[in-house]
Amino acid sequence: MRVTDLAGQRYEMALERFRLGESVQYEHISVRVTSKDTIECCIAASWQPRSINEDRARQDFASGIAAFEHLLRQSPQFAGIVEDRPVSFELIQDYGTGGVKVAELVHDRVIWAPGFPLDEHAG
Repeated sequence: MRVTDLAGQRYEMALERFRLGESVQYEHISVRVTSKDTIECCIAASWQPRSINEDRARQDFASGIAAFEHLLRQSPQFAGIVEDRPVSFELIQDYGTGGVKVAELVHDRVIWAPGFPLDEHAG
């Protein structure tokens, strides 16, 4: 469920769905509670797959983490659900009808999904 405001009836409904494992989209991230009781934060890549490189991936991760942290600061209800759960950050190429995992950020390292980056010389 996409939210733009962090208050009101629609946001309360989104939080309830989030508690049940459905994803909440805010800005360019999608967040959900997984079946393993972890938080998965998917960040929409701002570059096409052929143009993505580590620097660009890091920029996207930084932007997505900033949006996630904004949710934590501005919504005590969201923070309460996320509290004490491990969080994973994944970079996703969203095609509108689905998405493909490009990379994940693990201990400040970009771990590429198989097949990425597509062009080692993307600049």
